[in-house]
Amino acid sequence: MIISMIKNQLQPDKFIRNRFSTQTPKTLERQQMLIRHQASIRSIMALQTRYMTHWDQMLNREVGRPSATTMVQDLFTPDGQWIAYIEGDRVKEHYGKVKLIALFESLAKQTTENESSYVKHFSMNPQIEITGDTATKRESFVVFNSDDNKNESGWLIGYYMDELKQDMGGEWRFKSKIAMVENISNWPSKRQAS
Repeated sequence: MIISMIKNQLQPDKFIRNRFSTQTPKTLERQQMLIRHQASIRSIMALQTRYMTHWDQMLNREVGRPSATTMVQDLFTPDGQWIAYIEGDRVKEHYGKVKLIALFESLAKQTTENESSYVKHFSMNPQIEITGDTATKRESFVVFNSDDNKNESGWLIGYYMDELKQDMGGEWRFKSKIAMVENISNWPSKRQAS
C-alpha cells in the first residue's frame, strides 16, 4: 500500500487522476470556486502593488516610469474615479479617464519641477470582499516623503476604500479608489536640524 502511494506521488498526473477521480462534481465545483476566488484575491493585491509602484515611479522621476495614460489604462476602469479625503474633508476628486490622466500628468509635472523630493508608498492589511465580478477592498497605507528644497520630511497615514471591477478578460481594475488620509506629519530634515 505505501509503495503504491509513493509510486503515485512520483507520477503527478496519475496521482492527480487517482486523487480527484473519487470526488463528486459538487466537490470539484467548490474547489474550482475556491481556486478562482484565491486567484482574484492575488490579482487584486497585484493591482494594488502596481498602483503603489506606479505612484513611486512617477513621483520619484524613475527611468522607465509609465505615462499618465498608461497608469490610468493599467489601473482604472474607463469610468474610474480617484477621491481623497484629509482628516474627513473631501479635498480632491477626479472622475473618468480624461480627469484621471490630467491628475497624474499634473503630479508628474510637479515632481519634474522639484527634483529634490522623494516619496515611497506602502500598503498593508488588505480586507477584500469579492462578489462575482465586483469587489471591495479596505487597505491601510503609509507614505513617506522628503523634500530637500523645503528642508522637511514627513508621512501620510490612512486607508484606501476601493471598489473594483473584473473585465471580460479576467483583469481587475479600480472603479473607485478613495484615499482616506487620517494623519499628516512633517518634521525638519537632517540638514535643517543640524
